[in-house]
Amino acid sequence: MEKNYRDEAISSFINNSADNRPTVFPTALPLMTYDQFLAFQMCISPIAIAICTFGIVSNIVNIFVFYKMGLSTSSNISFFSLAIADACTVSAVLVMSFEEVFDDSHLPMTMPDVALLTSLAFYFFSAMCSWITTVISMERACCIIYPMKVKQIFTPRNIYAMITAMVIYQIATGLPKSLAIGLTRTTSPLTNKTITIFDFTKVDMYMYTTSQFISFSVPNLISFIIALVATIFFIVNFKRSRKLRKTMSGSEEKSDKMSDKDARLIRLILDWYVKLFGPGDMNRGKLEHKVKSLLSIPPTSEQLVFCST
Repeated sequence: MEKNYRDEAISSFINNSADNRPTVFPTALPLMTYDQFLAFQMCISPIAIAICTFGIVSNIVNIFVFYKMGLSTSSNISFFSLAIADACTVSAVLVMSFEEVFDDSHLPMTMPDVALLTSLAFYFFSAMCSWITTVISMERACCIIYPMKVKQIFTPRNIYAMITAMVIYQIATGLPKSLAIGLTRTTSPLTNKTITIFDFTKVDMYMYTTSQFISFSVPNLISFIIALVATIFFIVNFKRSRKLRKTMSGSEEKSDKMSDKDARLIRLILDWYVKLFGPGDMNRGKLEHKVKSLLSIPPTSEQLVFCST
């Protein structure tokens, strides 16, 4: 059976770079073989496609609802922007989920390389989701802590300015990562057609990892810490203010019931955010070790395949 052109490109990269890259850290063995990984991906892909499709449809509905409600309030602007960013994030994941299905379809560009390029959009919009979730958590916390000043702080104009600043930051810090990767035109030995593949020999790994850290790791870590602190303040002060209102009125008013319902919804959103982003953010301190490993170790073929997927 003729060797896959992708494996040939990876092997060429390993052979050309092995002599020029000193080994500092021991190379870790892969947890599974590449064939086992492909089999696992084939089982997971249909589930991921179904979940992503549901997420995209749900976000489109949310975008339509918040647009109809009007973008005159800070909350609607934040949730409208969050729905757009989340829809784009899930769309990028959806494209990556089709990777194994079309990997051998002889397209002009291989699906693993398409998935790698799509991951740039995923990281961009995922970081935007973190920023906007942080704004929502801060606004809700200020509603309890500074109820008389929250409307002056979180005005629609300020929300627009913050979201614009977030977009500018993500573009400025993520652009070097996009420029660090390289594509090359080659001939597929399987179909004898010209295709575009990811060229490992053209990767500026230092620029890529540095840009990845600044554009994705830093925003997520900062957002996680702010959301965690804001959630704690929100829960503690909400319970305290509700207890005070009950003591003064002697009974639970209808508005208190509505506030309790809103609080449960916000707590649910922030709780899921903290739990889902927590494990990943706890590993941000390992970035330096990962960067040194990538810059100093000639990776194996299977490890490069894992990186590209």
